[in-house]
Amino acid sequence: MAGTEKYGSTQAVQRDRGFTLIEMVAVMAITGLLAMVVLPVVAKSLAWWQVQTAAWQLVSDIREVQQMAISGEDYHRTILFDTVNNLYRVRKDTEIVKETKLPAGVSFASVAFPGSKLAFNLEGVPSASGDIVLKDRYGRYYYITVLPVTGRVKAGKTT
Repeated sequence: MAGTEKYGSTQAVQRDRGFTLIEMVAVMAITGLLAMVVLPVVAKSLAWWQVQTAAWQLVSDIREVQQMAISGEDYHRTILFDTVNNLYRVRKDTEIVKETKLPAGVSFASVAFPGSKLAFNLEGVPSASGDIVLKDRYGRYYYITVLPVTGRVKAGKTT
């Protein structure tokens, strides 16, 4: 009898080693439900991060053009906005020195500069003041404002 008890307990241990099909399906269903809830949140956060990154890159490029004008190094640089192709170009006289395309899912909602062109004089004063509005794929807006006289460039969720 002692031998059969030992054999019977070994069988019980062997049966408990793996997962059943029902357990596997339950875990996969829970994982799938969590993914359905979390992925849209992550996608929205990523889209918002992309629009902010694009905005700050554009702010940096605007400030660089302004600084070149103030230093007297080069006041013939302008920024041209192409709202159809979602890109902007930094131009020196007639030569394009830099072209930046907005990331996928980010677009220009509006550019409020005459001729979609921005330039600065030797004192850093912009050719015109106005707003550039970027939009993400979820319809959220990010504003870049170039102020008159001072040429201050600011960016944020509001104007």
